[in-house]
Amino acid sequence: MKDLQTLRKELMEETRKKLKKSIGEEAVLFQEYHALDELSKTINKLSVKLTEWFSSYVPEITKLETQEEILKLILLKDKRTIINELGEKETIGSETKKGYEEALELAEHIKGLIGYKEKLEGKISELTKEIAPHTCEVVNPIVLAHLLTKVGGLSKLARMPSTAIQLIGAEKALFRHLRDKKNNPPKYGLLSGAVDAKDNKEKAKKTKQLASKIAIAARRDYYGSK
Repeated sequence: MKDLQTLRKELMEETRKKLKKSIGEEAVLFQEYHALDELSKTINKLSVKLTEWFSSYVPEITKLETQEEILKLILLKDKRTIINELGEKETIGSETKKGYEEALELAEHIKGLIGYKEKLEGKISELTKEIAPHTCEVVNPIVLAHLLTKVGGLSKLARMPSTAIQLIGAEKALFRHLRDKKNNPPKYGLLSGAVDAKDNKEKAKKTKQLASKIAIAARRDYYGSK
């Protein structure tokens, strides 16, 4: 039978290995999430620029509600087809062909970036599930990846009270409240995008409940509770 000191060393070594592996995985997760965040911003900026550019040729595209709809239409490429799809007989846009092909090329590049973004989201989801499988059962892996990146890892998230988890992402609003009590304290942060609610009161209630579930699950993932 192993003595207490030997057992203690083995447990410490096992814990060290798990911690080393976790830190390595989290470092990769942080880099991937930062890349995803920058990629999303780049796609949004380029999509706005594409809409502005292509509206010189077919200004009617601006009546569409989303950038996704506009991109899908532009990727049809043929100007007459695009006009017909918009339900128009003619366009009041420029008749020049200069720059038209270049605009279409930008649309193709944006399509490629969106494809890579979707692939990266899949990789991030897989890695997040490896790092915190129980927590991923209560919140979307991409949202959790954002939380982990924001706070600096699972060990820190596991040590946070649910009230603090609820306010992750609302630091600026919290600081404004602390500086001047006339400003109302925030009731939720980035978790607000992970719940469906009809009003702010319900959103605050649901984010509080979600934060509580995340706190419990994160501790289970980090400390290995069954």
